[in-house]
Amino acid sequence: MAFLALLVAVVLIVAAIRNTHTQLLGALGQDVPGFVVWGAAIFGVAVIGFIPGLKPVSRGLLALIVVVLILTNYKGILSGFTNAWQGAPAQAAGTPAQGSGGGFGDLNSLGHSFGFDFSSILGTDNAGGGQAVNG
Repeated sequence: MAFLALLVAVVLIVAAIRNTHTQLLGALGQDVPGFVVWGAAIFGVAVIGFIPGLKPVSRGLLALIVVVLILTNYKGILSGFTNAWQGAPAQAAGTPAQGSGGGFGDLNSLGHSFGFDFSSILGTDNAGGGQAVNG
């Protein structure tokens, strides 16, 4: 609980320093009301779990809430898995993402600005043959 309070405090301090607290509150105003109902349901069932004899009932109800959450949002969950499944192999097999910085393409463009050709070293030599790298 102390970690959660510390995390909330850090977010609020960063938003205040960047002067983006109105944007943070606007985003929370749009996002939080949808989660309040589920949070209240989970909190209510958790409170029931503090009664010694009703602990098994509370765990069963929590499992039911999780099942309802999954069945209610299954289309979004499946589309998230599908996007992750289809997006991961293409990124792994392809070149590094743009904007990642520090790639070998940067070395090649730097070499061209100084008159060097690193394409055969980097494996991007399309000319074929055994040409000299800097010749």
